[in-house]
Amino acid sequence: MTNLDKDILWSSFYEEWGEQFEKAKSYLDTINNYPKSLQQIIRIEFLKSEDLEETYRKWLEHLSELTNEKDIQFFKPYWMPLCTYDFDTFIDLSSPEFPIINCKYFVNLFWYKINITEKIHELLESLEQGEESVRFILLRSQFDNEKMVDKLIEEYLT
Repeated sequence: MTNLDKDILWSSFYEEWGEQFEKAKSYLDTINNYPKSLQQIIRIEFLKSEDLEETYRKWLEHLSELTNEKDIQFFKPYWMPLCTYDFDTFIDLSSPEFPIINCKYFVNLFWYKINITEKIHELLESLEQGEESVRFILLRSQFDNEKMVDKLIEEYLT
């Protein structure tokens, strides 16, 4: 892919999702202002906002190169990568609540996403309140997601 192709991908994305991108970028700045000890509870190595555009460009390039139909149908260009090391945790820019999601692949059968938090404000508020609040948000999310995964497996097997 040429640099021009990459620029076109970015421009096309930014034209449609730029406002949400900038808002989510400011949330990322806020999260990164909290102590690393609180961020580590979440088990996400959050990107720095200054690295976000470059990482997002890589994400868009990655999407354009997907060939597996399951991957193409599942992954979305409006999912903003949050991690420095892989493309499995995102902020969903298509929702005004900016949920943080993590993507999983179930036994070579299908992709699914789990909500780390349905609303980014929940995470920001829990970070403000401290470690116990962050742990509560994550435990509640884990419980909800386990129920969702059980349902997905049941649906797939029937």
